Amino acid sequence: MQLSDARTLALKHMNTSFGGQPSLLDKGWSFEFDNAKSRLGVCKYRYRLISISRRYVEENDVTFVEDTILHEIAHAYAGSAAGHKREWKRWCLITGANPKRAWKGEDIGLKTKDDHKYQCYCTHCNKVIKKYHRYPTMDLSKATHTSRSCGKRGGCILQTPDGKQITQVLKPKQRRRRRYLYQFQFLNS
Repeated sequence: MQLSDARTLALKHMNTSFGGQPSLLDKGWSFEFDNAKSRLGVCKYRYRLISISRRYVEENDVTFVEDTILHEIAHAYAGSAAGHKREWKRWCLITGANPKRAWKGEDIGLKTKDDHKYQCYCTHCNKVIKKYHRYPTMDLSKATHTSRSCGKRGGCILQTPDGKQITQVLKPKQRRRRRYLYQFQFLNS
């Protein structure tokens, strides 16, 4: 779906009054896109803002996007204390949103909990201890973790997406434009 179409759709729904209440636009709410990768949308009560992920909109069709917009509108009407409980579900039925907390990640092509780039394995039982989306900045030679599967306390081995194992992370070197380059040593080198 195009971003412009999604914005038009969101503003149309936000300009509609639901349940005898004034529309969200009349209450001072606004709409924007964000760069979220692991959530679909968010309702920020403090700023009176509904925000939807650009990536999510571009990769999905109108039905998913419209339901997410209505989901967030239901949050706005239900209030911050409602969460995903009874009051929010009542507003979902009024607005026409699906009263479920979220879509499955596989259905919509967003990151799921298993889409981590780096995984830390226990040195004793070889099971995953921690998962990281970004490259961890800790010194792995000094890191100790307790494995939930074997219960032993020990070190961890970090594995990259291409299967290489990292044993040590050296301190970052500052480069131009404040970017950091992490140097590491591989077991397989």
